Amino acid sequence: MFILALIKERNEVVGMKAARIDPLTGILNRGGFVERAERVMERCRRNHSPVSVMMFDLDRFKAINDTYGHSFGDTVIRTFCEVAVAALRPNDVFGRLGGEEFAVAMAGSSIEAAQARAERIRLSFAARCRFVSGRRVEATVCCGISVSLKAEETLVSLLEDADRALYLAKTGGRNRVMRASQLTGVKSTVIRVA
Repeated sequence: MFILALIKERNEVVGMKAARIDPLTGILNRGGFVERAERVMERCRRNHSPVSVMMFDLDRFKAINDTYGHSFGDTVIRTFCEVAVAALRPNDVFGRLGGEEFAVAMAGSSIEAAQARAERIRLSFAARCRFVSGRRVEATVCCGISVSLKAEETLVSLLEDADRALYLAKTGGRNRVMRASQLTGVKSTVIRVA
C-alpha cells in the first residue's frame, strides 16, 4: 500500500508539473508563468525591490508559417526560446503566453537592465534566425517592457503596460524594444491576461 501511495503521489506531482509546461518549448505555459510571476511579485513587494516585465512577440510569424509550414514555425519558436533562456538569469521567470507571444518577469531588475537583456535577446534571435534549416527567414521579434520600482503594481497591470509598449514597437516598424515609459497615450486593443 505504501509503495502504491508513493507512486500515486509521484504521478500527481509529475502531472501538475506537466500542466504548467508548454509541450513544444519546454518552458512555462501561461498558467505556469502567471503562477510563478505572482510569487516573484510578492517576494519583490515584501523586499521593496523592483520587478520588470517583458513581453515578446515574434514579428510576422503568420507569414513564416504560411510560407514554410507549421513545423518550420515550431522550429523558429523553439529557437527563440533557446536564445531567450541563454540570455536570461536563472531566477527570471520565462513563459509562453500563447502562439508566438512570450513573457518574462525579472525580480530585482531596473527597466534599464531589462532593456539591455531584451536587446540582447532581440539581436541574438535575429542573428540565429537569419537562416533556418538552410532557408533565408530573417525572423525578428519585438518587445515591450514595464517596471514597478517596489512591486506595488499588479502583475496584470505590468503585463498590460508591457503589452502597450509591445504594440508601440510593432506599429513603429517591428524588430525593436520599447519601454512602457515611452508611451504617449497608446492603447492596445489586445488583452493577453485573463
